[in-house]
Amino acid sequence: MNQPNITVLAVDDSQDILFALSAICELEGWRTLTTTEGSEAIELVRQSRPDIVLVDYHMPRMDGIEVVRNIRAADPAVPIVVLTIESSRAVADSFLAAGADDFALKPIKPIDLISRIRVHLRAAGRAAAPAASAEKGDQPARGNALAVPDEYVKGISPLTLSIICNFLRFQKEFLTINEISTGCGVAYQTAYRYLTYLVGEGSVSVHSEYGRQGRPKQKYRWRENE
Repeated sequence: MNQPNITVLAVDDSQDILFALSAICELEGWRTLTTTEGSEAIELVRQSRPDIVLVDYHMPRMDGIEVVRNIRAADPAVPIVVLTIESSRAVADSFLAAGADDFALKPIKPIDLISRIRVHLRAAGRAAAPAASAEKGDQPARGNALAVPDEYVKGISPLTLSIICNFLRFQKEFLTINEISTGCGVAYQTAYRYLTYLVGEGSVSVHSEYGRQGRPKQKYRWRENE
C-alpha cells in the first residue's frame, strides 16, 4: 500500500547504496533525499523535516553515531534507522544511546527495509494506518514480524516488537525469557507474549533445555542466527 507525501532521508557515503535506497523508496511512492555527508544530513533534517532517516554507520569526517546524535538533537521525534554491516552488541548500544530507533543489516533486503520503514512511520504517526475495513489481501504478509502493525495483532506494539527483534538479532546463543526481558527492559509477561508471537511467525526458534528435575527450560534465538 503506497503512502504518498512521505519523505525519506538517506545518508550513506556510497552513491551506489544511495541509488539502491532511492529505487526502493520509489517503489513505495516515497520521496527520497540523499547525501554522503553527515553535516549536510543534519541541515536537511532541520530544513526539510523528513518523515524518517536512514543512516550509515561508517561515514567520512563524521561517523554514523555522531550523525544520529546530531539528528536527534535537531528533531527529537523523527525515526532513525541505522544501516550497518556491524552486528556487535556494543555498536547497537552506542547507536541506541545516541538516539537511533532501529537497525538494518547490510546487504539491504528491500522487503525488510520497507517493512521497517512502514512500522516506524505508523509508530511516529507520520503515515495513515490502513482502513479497518481493508480486504484481507491488503494486510502485511505473515512471516515478517516487523511487517505486522498493531492494527492486525492485538497486544503487539510495533515499537516493543522492534526492540525485542533488534535485541535478539545481536544474540548468538539461546536465551531464557528472563534474560531477554532484562536485556530489552520489558516485563517477563511482555517478553513471553512477544516471543510466543515471534515463534508463531517463524522468526524465532525455541529450544527446550532439560535439567535434572522439573520442567524443561525454554530458550529462544533469532532464527537467522542459526
